Amino acid sequence: MQKTRNGQRASRIVIWLAVGWLMCGRLLAEDEKKPAQEVTIKQSVHRLTETAHTAKDFSQIIEQCQIALDGELSDSDRTYLRTLKSWALNRRCEKRLEFAADFAAAGNDRQVLLVNDEALADAMEAVALDETRWRAFLNRGILLSDAGLLPEAMADFQTVCRLQPKESAGWFNCGEMHSALNNYRKAVGSYDRALAIDSADLQALTGRGLAYCRLGDYAAAEKDFEIVVRMRGSDAAAFINRGDARLGLAQWRDAYDDYIRAAEIADNGLAAERTAWLFATCPEEEFYRPDTAVDLARHSIAQSGETVGNLEALAAAYACKGDFNLAVEVQRKAIAMDTSRAAARSERLGLYEKQKPFVQQVLRVDEGQMRTSTAEEPTDSEKK
Repeated sequence: MQKTRNGQRASRIVIWLAVGWLMCGRLLAEDEKKPAQEVTIKQSVHRLTETAHTAKDFSQIIEQCQIALDGELSDSDRTYLRTLKSWALNRRCEKRLEFAADFAAAGNDRQVLLVNDEALADAMEAVALDETRWRAFLNRGILLSDAGLLPEAMADFQTVCRLQPKESAGWFNCGEMHSALNNYRKAVGSYDRALAIDSADLQALTGRGLAYCRLGDYAAAEKDFEIVVRMRGSDAAAFINRGDARLGLAQWRDAYDDYIRAAEIADNGLAAERTAWLFATCPEEEFYRPDTAVDLARHSIAQSGETVGNLEALAAAYACKGDFNLAVEVQRKAIAMDTSRAAARSERLGLYEKQKPFVQQVLRVDEGQMRTSTAEEPTDSEKK
């Protein structure tokens, strides 16, 4: 009987120990439940990034990140998920930029605007969540530039240069903005930085060459365009640009040859416009061909529609033929279309009104090197 009681007591002890261990296990589980759930959320969202490729995939990551961020999280997990959401927003922005390019190629301008607005919203939210995400600043800058907000775009590209100084895209885009804002010396400096990172960047070489042309440094421009022509010999624009530099250097034959080569590659009206200008304004008798200049300017208009360039070429051609009334009419039309170089265009208009043609003046500079005087005068900001 005593043994039986002792046995019952031992059984009760075992039962109470088992219950105690069970309760402790439940309490421990409750304590660990919340951290375990947080880790699961972070890991599950991270797994989505491993196979994400489409805009829809990135939208799913953005949504899951936001669901997690709306809950209770540790500071480290909240920072992680904000960073991950920023990354996904920027990737979706880039996908939308690809969509916009496709719509642009198809001529669907309305859809381009809609998709670009969505992409801009993504980029803005991405940088708000993570101020170190330089690719988002780059994308936002591109979109702001496309919208005509040049100073705002410049600020974003400068941020890219600060965050990622060894990334040539930031410096290149700064150069593009400086050029668009007529700050050509600063543009050259930005293109220099881009080319120091990637010496084979043909876009930067082209941009710098164009800036040199606007500054009247045609010799430097020709060197840049020479490299582009050598590396991209099937690009009509490369020959047009080199021809313009050679025209500025009063190298009439070389300029003419470049324009002819450009026309052979792509007869889009631009080469005809430049050749018309050469034939209408060249001071040398060999290239002074008024009738051909008129025909070429009209051909340019037929190919590409009316532009400031082909209208000015046509006006100059009319003037050198003595048709000054037509020259005045067409030149006024060109001025109304674009006032960015109003001084030079108004000066030519004044000549036509006085019954005088415009003829390029040739200067002798730097050890007898010849150059035309058609370069635009630097702006006040350029002179500083």
